[in-house]
Amino acid sequence: MIGLTMRKEQPPFVTWEYHEYGRNAEASAAAGRPIPQVVVFAHIMQHGSKDVVERPAEEWLDAKESEARQGRYPLEWVERYRAQYNAFVKGQELPAEG
Repeated sequence: MIGLTMRKEQPPFVTWEYHEYGRNAEASAAAGRPIPQVVVFAHIMQHGSKDVVERPAEEWLDAKESEARQGRYPLEWVERYRAQYNAFVKGQELPAEG
């Protein structure tokens, strides 16, 4: 149709946060009490949605990298998310996206 434009796909908005995720078996055994495993989670909000999906960050990033290798997900998005994740883990300010 004339006059229609293709909408450029927008990357999801992702934030990072530490969560307790299961138990740290080694630390629990050494302490004699339950010690939680603390991992970074990705909070993913699709463009145009208010719903937030939470996933363990490393698992989510690995899955997206696999999808990018198969041509099903933009590699530049994965690289940006990986840089943001690494900055978060190091306690640095996250790269700004305009």
